[in-house]
Amino acid sequence: MESAYLCLLVCVIVVIVDFNQCDAVTPVIGKACNSSTESTVCTLKHSVCTSSACACETGYTNKKNQCLTVLGTPCGSTNASTVCTTKNSGCSTAGKCFCPANYVEEDGMCPNALGQTCIAATDCVSNADCDTTVKTCKCKAGFVDTSGLCAKPSSAVTIKITLSTFGILMFLNVILKAF
Repeated sequence: MESAYLCLLVCVIVVIVDFNQCDAVTPVIGKACNSSTESTVCTLKHSVCTSSACACETGYTNKKNQCLTVLGTPCGSTNASTVCTTKNSGCSTAGKCFCPANYVEEDGMCPNALGQTCIAATDCVSNADCDTTVKTCKCKAGFVDTSGLCAKPSSAVTIKITLSTFGILMFLNVILKAF
C-alpha cells in the first residue's frame, strides 16, 4: 500500500491523472527482476531482465528512463526490426541511426543545432538557450560555438603590442594559445 501511495503521489506531482501511466515516471532501469516478473517489472519499451535487473536491450541505451536506439545502430533495410527511437534521429542511406541536418549528436542524443528553431532551451544543445525573440538556439553568455556545440572559450590570450616604426604606430594583435 505504501508503494501505491508513493506512486500516486509521484503521479499527482507530475500531473498525470491516469493511474496506468504511473510506471512511466517511476525509474525502471536497474529495478530488480527475474524471468517470472520481467513482463510486470521491466515495462519500458525495449527493456529486458538481464542479470536480475531491468536493462535496455542490445542496441538501445537508457536516456531519461527511456530505452533509445544507440546512434550508429543498423536500421532500415539493413535491419528492418530496428527503428531509430532517439528524438530527432533518422535512418541514413547507409542504414544507420544518425542525427540529420539541423541536429547535432551530443551525448547520444540529437538536440537542435545552434541557429535552429526551438520552443525551449531543452530543445537545444547543452549550454544553449532558446532565444525568446527569434525562437532559435544560441549559446548562453560565457559560452561560444565550437563545431556546433557550446563550450567555454579556449584559454587563448590576446596581447596588444604597440610598435613604432618611422614614427608610425602600428597595432599588432598576437594570439597565444595555451597548450
